[in-house]
Formats: sequence, C-alpha cells, structure tokens
Amino acid sequence: MSSIAEAFGNVRSTPYSGKPLKLTVVASKDAVAYRNKSGEARQCKHVAACDSHQIVKVTVYDAGKFAKFNPFNTLVLRDVIKKDEGGKLELVVTKMSKVFMLTTMAIEADKIAEGHLLLNPPPAPSLTLKDALASHVKTRCRVTGKVVQNSQRKLNSQVTFMHI
Repeated sequence: MSSIAEAFGNVRSTPYSGKPLKLTVVASKDAVAYRNKSGEARQCKHVAACDSHQIVKVTVYDAGKFAKFNPFNTLVLRDVIKKDEGGKLELVVTKMSKVFMLTTMAIEADKIAEGHLLLNPPPAPSLTLKDALASHVKTRCRVTGKVVQNSQRKLNSQVTFMHI
C-alpha cells in the first residue's frame, strides 16, 4: 500500500495511481446532481480522506460506490485518477476504480477538522471591484455592490458596479 505522498510523487505517463491507496474517510458531503455534455443527469459525491500523514479531497462519480464513502470507513482504492492542481491534491473515483472496505482505523481529531475545512472552505474575502478585476483568475473573492448598468452589446458582458 502506498501513501498519498508516494502516489502523487510517483511520476508516470498515466494519471492513474499505480499502487493501491489505503485511506480513511474523515468528512463527506451529500451527493450533488449535475448534467454531463450529452445532457444526462448524473451525480457525484465529494469526500475528504486521509492516510496517517496527509489529507486529500476525493470526488466519486460512480453512484454505486457512494455507500462505501461514509465518514470513518477505511478503504483501499485502486485505479483512481490523481490530480495535482497548484498543490491542491485530488483523487477521482470512476466506474473503472476498485474500492475495497477494511476495518476502521483510528483518526486524530485534527484530521477530522481539517477534512471538514477542505470540503467547506471559509467564505471568500470581500474585495472592491477594482481589486477583484486585478486579482488572479482562480482566486475566490466576493464583490458587493449595486448594478447600475449592464451593457450586452460588447462580446464580454460588461457590468458596472456602484460601491455602496
């Protein structure tokens, strides 16, 4: 069994993890409904899981595997897709992934709190419109104000805010 650090540190030509991962689910959210490109209704579930050292976000796209991803279940995962986007680690479980249940491992309280924080991040800070437009594209921010003009003549829909 490999750890999260070993799975993401292993450079392979495929995004799939090579060795099985032993993880314990520390937090989970309810299933979310969405539509894929062809318009079919699907569901996914987001959970936070950890090994003895590190915590990772897991997205489950196979509805048949949702029942196994309950908090405090210890699982062995094979053939999962690993994503590393700017230091944010994520595992993706699909129909091709194998999930086996094991006996429950003991989990530290700080790992549970960290898992809840990973799934439910704090609200984004409020910024002025000028600062929000100058921020990085993937930076979460909240802009408050009143819409005074909405011009749809241009390609990019321009919205003008008046700060209250």
